[in-house]
Amino acid sequence: FLQVYEGMSKQVTLPVPPPRRPGPRLAATLSPNTKSSPPEVEVRDRSRTVGGAKQRPLSTGLNRDFMASLDQKLVGTDRKRLSRQASEKQSVKSYDTSELNLSPSPAVKKHRRTVSVGAKEKSSVNDISPPIDSTKRKGKEGGKLKTKFIDKLKGRPEANEDPVEKTAVKRSGVAMVKDEFAKFLLGSSLQLMGLPLKDISEIHKHITQNYEINFDSRFTAQDERIVSKIQQKIDDFTGKQGYHSAATKIQSLFRAWRVKKQILPLLQDKDEYVRAQTYARQFRQLIEHEKTYCKALGAVIDRYLLPARQRLMLGKEVLKIEEISYVFSNIEVILEAHQNLLKKLKHIAETDWPHVRGVGKAILDSRKGFSAYGVYVGNFVNSQDTVTRLSEKNGRFSIWLQEVEAKHGDSRGLQFLLGEPIHHITKMEGCLGAMVGYLPTGREEREVVDAYTVIYETDKFVKDMTTKSENNAILMNIQRRIIHDKPLDIVKDERKLIAESTFSVGGHKRTFILFSDSLFVGKPSKNNQFRYKEFRSLEVVQFEAVSETNFILKTPTNVYKVSGSKEDCAQWIPFMTEYEESNKWNRNIGVHMSTILKREKPAKVPSIVVQCIDRIRQIPNGTATEGLFRISGEHNQIAALQKIFDQVPPDARDLTNYSIHAIAGVLKLFFRELQEPLMTFPVYDKLVQLEREVGNRDLTPEQIEEYKQAIQMLGPNKPTLEYLMKFLVTEVCTHSAVNKMTPSNLAIVFGPTLMRPEVETMDTTLNSPLVNHGIERIIEHYNDFFPS
Repeated sequence: FLQVYEGMSKQVTLPVPPPRRPGPRLAATLSPNTKSSPPEVEVRDRSRTVGGAKQRPLSTGLNRDFMASLDQKLVGTDRKRLSRQASEKQSVKSYDTSELNLSPSPAVKKHRRTVSVGAKEKSSVNDISPPIDSTKRKGKEGGKLKTKFIDKLKGRPEANEDPVEKTAVKRSGVAMVKDEFAKFLLGSSLQLMGLPLKDISEIHKHITQNYEINFDSRFTAQDERIVSKIQQKIDDFTGKQGYHSAATKIQSLFRAWRVKKQILPLLQDKDEYVRAQTYARQFRQLIEHEKTYCKALGAVIDRYLLPARQRLMLGKEVLKIEEISYVFSNIEVILEAHQNLLKKLKHIAETDWPHVRGVGKAILDSRKGFSAYGVYVGNFVNSQDTVTRLSEKNGRFSIWLQEVEAKHGDSRGLQFLLGEPIHHITKMEGCLGAMVGYLPTGREEREVVDAYTVIYETDKFVKDMTTKSENNAILMNIQRRIIHDKPLDIVKDERKLIAESTFSVGGHKRTFILFSDSLFVGKPSKNNQFRYKEFRSLEVVQFEAVSETNFILKTPTNVYKVSGSKEDCAQWIPFMTEYEESNKWNRNIGVHMSTILKREKPAKVPSIVVQCIDRIRQIPNGTATEGLFRISGEHNQIAALQKIFDQVPPDARDLTNYSIHAIAGVLKLFFRELQEPLMTFPVYDKLVQLEREVGNRDLTPEQIEEYKQAIQMLGPNKPTLEYLMKFLVTEVCTHSAVNKMTPSNLAIVFGPTLMRPEVETMDTTLNSPLVNHGIERIIEHYNDFFPS
C-alpha cells in the first residue's frame, strides 16, 4: 500500500491493454428495434464454468455518492456529463471484468501510459458511456447517439480519432474504473492513518458509513481470488496493528508500574528523597562532563589528527610522522576509554533512574583505559612545546591551524584542546566526591568509594606528572645552556628551580641559579649560555644577608659577595634564610624513619606521632569530631606546626593553640613525606598481591597468617603502625556514628599515606583501591594482626 501511495504522490501509471489482446471477452449486441422504441441491450454471457459452477461477470451498482467521490479522483473527467449519466436509470450495466488483475501482465506493462496526478488530461473512462434512453432524445439527435454508442462498443474509430488509442480506451474502461476505485480506497485508508484515531480497523467503518457500495454475486473466479487476497492482507495488517497497540499499552502500563514502585519509597521518606535527588543530580553532571570531554577529544582527532595523517600520505605534509606522535600522543586510546564509560553511564541513566545504581562498577570496569593517561601526561609538555615551536617556525603549519579554526568557527586552538585530558580528571573527581557524600548503604557504597579513590589518585598522579614534566622541561633547558667539558645531571624529579639571576661579584658578572637543593654558578656567554664555574649542594653552602641588595654565599672553595637589584635579591634572601633556619635543627618531616628513631632512642614511636595523638585525645570530644582526618586544616596552621616539629625540641613543643584538623593534618603530612613510607616498599608489593588474591571474600586462617607475616616485614616500623592502628580502632571507629569515620573512610585517608610503590606509574595508581582495602582489612582485623 505504501509503495502504491508513494507512486501516486508523484505520478500514476495506468495500465492500458495493447491493441491486440487475446482472451475471452463479453460481446454485447443490440437487438433490432424501431427508431421510436428505446434501445435494448442483450448481453451474451461468455463466462467460463469453473469447478462445476458458472462464474458470472461482475455487475456493480454505483450510487450518486460514490460516483461523486470517484469523480473527484478520476483524471480529466467531464463532471457534468458523468453526473448526468449516472443519475439516469439504466436497464443493464454490464462490464467486462474477466481480465481484471491488480498485477498487470507483461503485455500490459509494455503498453503503459503515464499520467501525472492532477493533470487535466482526458481520461479513457470518459469515452465509455452507458446506453442512453433514446426516448428522452427523439429524432436525429437520438439516432446519432445510438449510432455513436454502438460504434464505441464495437471499437469503431470516430472521425479525427486515433483507432489504436480508441481500441485501448474501449478495452480499458472497466479496468480504469476498478483501478481508480482501488486507488480511492487506498487513499482513504492512508488518510485515516493520519487521523487522531490512528487505527486501521476504522477504515472499513469509515467507508461503509460514507459510501454505500453494493456488489452483486456475479464474480469470476479471478475476481474472487483477488478479493480474497485483498481481504487476507487487510486482515493481517489489521491484526498486526491490534497486536502492536496491545503491546504498546502493556509496555506503558508496566513502565508506569515500575517507575511508581521505584519512586514511591523515595516519596515516603523525605531524607531519602533529598539524598537520591542530590545523588542523581551529581550523576547527571558527571554524564554532561563526559559528553563535553568526548566531544572535545573527537574534535582534536577529526579536525587535526586525521587530516594531518591524510596530508602526510598525499605528500602535502604539515607535520612529520614523528611530530604527529609528539603532538597527539595516544589521545585516540583515551577517547575510546571514555566513550565506553559514557555508554555505560547512559545505560544506567536510562534503565535505573533516579537510583542510578552501578556507577562505581562502571568506572572500575573502565579503569584499565585510564592507564593511557600515564603516557599522555608524560608527553604533554613535549607536545605543547612542539606545537609552539612549529607555529613560530613552520609557516605551512601555522596557516593550516588558522584555516582549521576558521573552518569550524572555534576560537579554541589546538593547544587548548590538547590540554583537556589534563583537566578532565579533576572534574570527574569533583563529581564523584560530591556523590560520595550522598551514597546509599551496601555494596553500591563500597564500589563508588573505590571508584572515587581511583579517580582521586589518578587526578593526583596527573597533576604530579604534569608538574614534574613542566619542571623537568625547565631543568633540561638550563642543562642545554651550560657549557662544560663534562655533562651535568641537572634534571631530577625532586629538584625544582627557585631563581635564576645575574649578579655582580667583584665587578664581574656571574650567573647564579638557585635550585631547591643546590646552587650553580657560571660565567655568562653568548646565545644566553654560561660557562660552568661551580655546582654545590645547599647543605655545604652558607648564607648571610647583608642588606636588601647584598648578601654573601660561602662554598667550600669560594666566597661570593653578591650585589644586585632589589627585585632579584627578593627571590634569594627569603628562601635562603628559611633554608638556613630549617637546617639548624633536627628535622622530623621529610626524612627517613630510621633517622628519627635513631635520634630519639630508646623510643620506638616518633615523638611527633605520640604528641599529635595525645593532643587529639585532650581536646573535648576530639575523637568524636565529624570528619576527623578527612577535613583539611588551615594551611597556615599546618605550616606553623611543621616548623614547630622541625625546630623545637620535643619537650618544648606547645600545640594548644591549633585546631584539631590542623593537628590531624600535620600527622598525615608526617607519614606522607617520609622518604620511605611507614609500610615499606616490599610490604606494599606483598599486601597488594594478597588483596588481589582475596578480593571481597573473608580471610581464612591461612590468609590471616600471610598478612601477619607481611606486617612482620616492617621491622622497626611495626610499633608505630600498631600504635596508630590501636588509636584508630579503639578511639576513632567507636564514634563512627558521630564522626562518620568508618573503617572504609579511614582507609581512604590513610591508604595512600601509609603505603605507596617505590616507582609510581599510572598502573600503580590504578591499584589504589587494593591499597585502601588492605588498610581497611588491617583496621577490621586489628586483634588478629596485633594479638599483643
